Amino acid sequence: MEIKPGAKNFIMVLIAVSAILFLRELFFSSALLPTISNFILVLVLIFTYKLTTKYIYIQEQFKNQVDLVEQRESEVLEQQQALADREKAIEELESEVAEKMEKARNLHRKLLPDNIPEPGDLFISSYYQPAEYMGGDYYNVFQIDHGKMASFFQHYLVYYFDVAGHGLDSTLLAIFINETIANYFNLKHNAGEKVSPGELLNYVDQQYQKEGFPENYIVCLFLGLLDLNNYKMTYATAGLQFPVFAVKSSSEEEENPAQSNKVSELATGELPLSTGLGAIPNRPEKSFEITPDTNYFLGTDGILEQQGDSELYYEDKFNRVLHNYGHLPPAFLKDMLLADFANFRNHEPAGDDVTFLLLGRPQGKRKEWELDCSQEDEEMIENLRDFIVTNDDNLKTKKPESAKLSALSETLLDIIKNYREQEEECSLTVRGLKNSRYYFFKLQSERKNFSWREDIINEDRNLANRLSFLKESKEKSPGELSQLTAGEIYASYDYFSNKINLLMKF
Repeated sequence: MEIKPGAKNFIMVLIAVSAILFLRELFFSSALLPTISNFILVLVLIFTYKLTTKYIYIQEQFKNQVDLVEQRESEVLEQQQALADREKAIEELESEVAEKMEKARNLHRKLLPDNIPEPGDLFISSYYQPAEYMGGDYYNVFQIDHGKMASFFQHYLVYYFDVAGHGLDSTLLAIFINETIANYFNLKHNAGEKVSPGELLNYVDQQYQKEGFPENYIVCLFLGLLDLNNYKMTYATAGLQFPVFAVKSSSEEEENPAQSNKVSELATGELPLSTGLGAIPNRPEKSFEITPDTNYFLGTDGILEQQGDSELYYEDKFNRVLHNYGHLPPAFLKDMLLADFANFRNHEPAGDDVTFLLLGRPQGKRKEWELDCSQEDEEMIENLRDFIVTNDDNLKTKKPESAKLSALSETLLDIIKNYREQEEECSLTVRGLKNSRYYFFKLQSERKNFSWREDIINEDRNLANRLSFLKESKEKSPGELSQLTAGEIYASYDYFSNKINLLMKF
């Protein structure tokens, strides 16, 4: 045991003094009692020495423990600060990654077509939603360049594909597939030559094999040639699990036409693109007619394979929507599908990329107007109003109430008015269709960086209150939607192509 020098000297002095006194009494005094007293004193001094040294030892041990605790506390504080610094660095890194991924998502979305053409009497509506920031799905529709022969060849390429996975790697591979398709028309196709979807698919497959992508990547692909000269789709496919769905609208004379739409399936199939399978030459071509009053669903497996509480969406709910609402224009059939799918999933996001195209050829009286915002085109406005409120003898079913038609006319004209007030120089295309079931209007602008809904409709509360958006319908029972209300004005907004659609059902 260590004793501080001052305490040790003090104790030794006490012992020495006691020893001297004891010896003095022992040799210079004959009395026994003082001797006993001195002996007791010595014992007391020894006990005091032991107690003092023990106290000093305990005190030093306590101080050492205090110093150790303070050291540990200091180390803990340093570790906590280091942990806080790491957490802050992680948060900053996550924020930076999220910002970069958001930029990447925006760039990826810019790669998607922002203006799908709708030639002839066709209406096309598209939908794309990646499961994560980016995905491996893609779609496009574009007119094939035939140069001076364009008047003889009204051909459009319709394609969509699904790369396995839904992350950055899938996105990069999707870009490769899309660029390969574009390169075919730049390098292989000559104006005036009819495109063979099978030959195009073989070219894409060969280029894919040359790159030597890992075997665990597969690509499912639909390539279709839309010939408007005879309204025929010739197509070749690779790896698609689900067919093309055709929904023929029921006849007007049926007792309940809305629930009598006929759904048929057009085969796809064949093996996917994969380096594990190698190039597969001479893939077969198939075809179908684009018939009047028919909608066609062309899509990947993203929406169809999603799991609900106990079943896949494809197994029951999907076909039910097609049966009940397949007579609607593509934009509104799309919204009914999305609303129903959201209810089916209890409004949980899908676990896979969701991509599909709806192509329809509804029949009826149609008209198109071009509006120059820099001019007051009262004649065009009056023609549009007359198109709505004038009943036609060829509409065989009951006529809609004039008050409801007037409401539709005023709503459409208010949208156009609000749009013109925000932009001095712009052009606006309005397509109108009316038949014995509904009135339908599509508005499309060349203006960029604006939203029909946020900048035009929501700025006018009175106008916003007149419109219903089907995609936002939330029913209590998942997978069930109510029928559309006759006379109510429904709106559908296409975010990618920035088109707005209006519908009034009879």
